[in-house]
Amino acid sequence: MKIEKFTVAAVTILSISICRTPVKAENITPSDFIRESHQADQFIKEKHWDVAKRILLKLVTTPYAREHEYSELSFCYISAFPSKEDWTLAERYARKAIFLDSESGHAYAALASTIIEKNDYPGCIQIATKAVTCKHPDQFALYLRARAYTAVRKYKEALIDLEKWDSIVTQVDKSQTTVEMQGQILEKMGKIDEAVKRYKAEIPYHPEQAIQNVVRCLQKEKKYPEAIIEVSTLIERNSDDSDAYNLRASLKAQMKDWKGAIADYDHAINLSPTSTYYRNRAQAYEALGQANLAKQDLANAEKSPF
Repeated sequence: MKIEKFTVAAVTILSISICRTPVKAENITPSDFIRESHQADQFIKEKHWDVAKRILLKLVTTPYAREHEYSELSFCYISAFPSKEDWTLAERYARKAIFLDSESGHAYAALASTIIEKNDYPGCIQIATKAVTCKHPDQFALYLRARAYTAVRKYKEALIDLEKWDSIVTQVDKSQTTVEMQGQILEKMGKIDEAVKRYKAEIPYHPEQAIQNVVRCLQKEKKYPEAIIEVSTLIERNSDDSDAYNLRASLKAQMKDWKGAIADYDHAINLSPTSTYYRNRAQAYEALGQANLAKQDLANAEKSPF
């Protein structure tokens, strides 16, 4: 804990120091340039985008600026809540990087990132393809190209790229898998069973979202008992999850298990008395012919501030 606090403090002090240092690019030496470029790389690795950007903005005004600095500067502009102007600047710096080195996959990947933001999917596909086939490829472009392929409904091509990208990133961090995106594509292709397999593979890393995705697929197939089992695992993980109780109740309602649905709606309302939950339970009461209880729930729904 002490080491972590020291690291954060050191980064903060260094960040302030960089901000206060007057920009004197004309005095920078080649060795200074390399040192500061490496420093910027470290800040980027630690996701201190603004600090890295200040360093890089200085370095690109020097005669030593390379493709690397322009490419990294481009990515810095779009890595943290970019504005419209940020996207414009990112594209400008990416194009400058390509001008300096037309065989840099990193530069093309930076440009592809800005092009897809414009919804220019054919353009993104073309540039991303250059990124992965040039002399110094950047495999991140596989992910960008997959997104563009998906947008133009070239699902098979998108899946191929995502599987390649997954084989790379999961070697470093298995939680960074793109199986959720793969599952969404398979759903669009109508391959629900395959989508379920992909989503289940993600459960160890992102359990709540993955299980919700599995349940959605099972609902499409009207496999309600299986969906109930999956939602029950969410409740086992977190017994205070009102949304999970509501979801399981809706699945039971689909099976006409009104008493079971009401029991789960009871749990959901006890945890979070929202108007939605009251209305859902009212429908179940109506299905059982319990009009007075349904009327009472509808009245509670109107009173609920949530």
